[in-house]
Amino acid sequence: MDKLFLSLLFLVACSTKETSSPNKDEGIIVHDIVFAEDYGSNEGFAEKKDFAEEFTTPSDLLDTVEDFVSKSDDGLEIVSEDDGLALPDAKDTIKEDETAVFLDDGGVAQDQTIEIMSDTNNQEDTVNDTTPAHYCGDGHCDEGEDCTNCEVDCGVCPSVCGDNKCEGVEDCSTCPQDCGVCSCGDGWCSDLENCALCPSDCASCPPPCNDGTCAIGETCWLCPQDCGVCPIDCLDCIPRLYFGAHFEETLSKAIVAGRMLSVFYEPDRISQCKGQGAKVELFYVFPPSTEQQSIVVASFNEQTGRFEATEKTISIPSDASKVVFWAKNSDMTGCVAWDSDYGKNYAFPVFSATVLASPVTWAGNFQFVWITEGGVVYKGDVDPAYFFESMLGSELVTAVQVQVYMPGVTDIDYPPEVLEQVANTAIRALIITDAYPLSYGEKKAFPLKYVGRGGLDNHDFIYRFTPTRFEWFLLPDGAYNYRFEVSMAESSERIVFGKPSDNTKDRVFVIAGHPRCDLFPYNPPQEYCGN
Repeated sequence: MDKLFLSLLFLVACSTKETSSPNKDEGIIVHDIVFAEDYGSNEGFAEKKDFAEEFTTPSDLLDTVEDFVSKSDDGLEIVSEDDGLALPDAKDTIKEDETAVFLDDGGVAQDQTIEIMSDTNNQEDTVNDTTPAHYCGDGHCDEGEDCTNCEVDCGVCPSVCGDNKCEGVEDCSTCPQDCGVCSCGDGWCSDLENCALCPSDCASCPPPCNDGTCAIGETCWLCPQDCGVCPIDCLDCIPRLYFGAHFEETLSKAIVAGRMLSVFYEPDRISQCKGQGAKVELFYVFPPSTEQQSIVVASFNEQTGRFEATEKTISIPSDASKVVFWAKNSDMTGCVAWDSDYGKNYAFPVFSATVLASPVTWAGNFQFVWITEGGVVYKGDVDPAYFFESMLGSELVTAVQVQVYMPGVTDIDYPPEVLEQVANTAIRALIITDAYPLSYGEKKAFPLKYVGRGGLDNHDFIYRFTPTRFEWFLLPDGAYNYRFEVSMAESSERIVFGKPSDNTKDRVFVIAGHPRCDLFPYNPPQEYCGN
């Protein structure tokens, strides 16, 4: 055995080849090997040399070691049964002469003991691995293991409200026994708080419409109850086209033939050509005309030393159906840079005032839908609609939606980047509801979300409301009133979707953390409440 032991020590000690250590902070422990995340190779791993201590090895005893040496993938030869990865926390104990060798190449594994035994008859030595068949850390939650004694295999124990530990999904709102009672200023907008009671946790409330005061943030367009009805030539009625610094284009409302359009171009949108005399010219045409016009929307201010933008307005011809923009940035050094969406330019439709003031031709197919990973499931015209937070565990959310058809608006083939803006500006699709903080039963209008096209030949716009507490002011459990109203942007004629049995009354939707049949004033869902 002396001969074998010394030979093993000599071979390990003489291995001076550098190896890439898989021990890295980003590693994932899989059994007893660590792999690096998102690395296609060992590039970037720290490297170190294997070492051995306390050995003396006669050179004539190397011939007996081969039976006990395994090859690792990188050519390193070491004594181990895990494909060559040494175990830093494991002790490879060699019984005989009480001499121990400790190897470190960065591997990570469970504690284990490997004994190399020798018989007295010079027969072949054997290696006995005393590692148990199943152990904590082998990747399997075996019998005798659970989340309390082997979290790495069985996962984290679910939080239990009332165990005096505020952990997992618990918070002051869901488990005050463990997490304490919610209070304003703790950074959490609980079900008992709102923007009025605790703005530090829930953010400031939007200005209330219909309170008799035309407050900051309200206009004749957003709140005619307080600010009055907008005249056609008022500044608030002028649509605003915003060219953002991150190459986003936003339109506040529909562009109307024969009126004005306000344009704002962020000076940081183009990073080149910012020297002396720098300016941004915005060019535009009204097809089919090819006559180009331009305005300077940003320039270098010699007094402030900054590149500054100026909002400008342009006149829209009465016969226009489209306006197309592109921009040029230049300075006195001769530098020139263009912003034209790679030559496609930025085109926006222009609508006639007659179309925007006309009644919507058709709106219908009101649906309660389940939105799943596999697609949309149509449940029909369900009232009350509902959403339970527990549905999220099944990757399910619910919504109510309606389709709208208007010739000359919804059936036009718009570019994808323009389509949503047309849907949000040419048509007014609203939900009227008391589902907002401190409503006291008073209803308020919010825009519905445009989600796509549908219907015959894909000529309908689809608008949707998703009543989840996450998207809708973190509302407490309850039943809320609502109705849909659809009209063209400047039309006073609306299509109303109220209660199916009586359109003059509101519909209801129920929001709760878990199914609560007691919240339904009528028609509780059979899937959760039975007959």
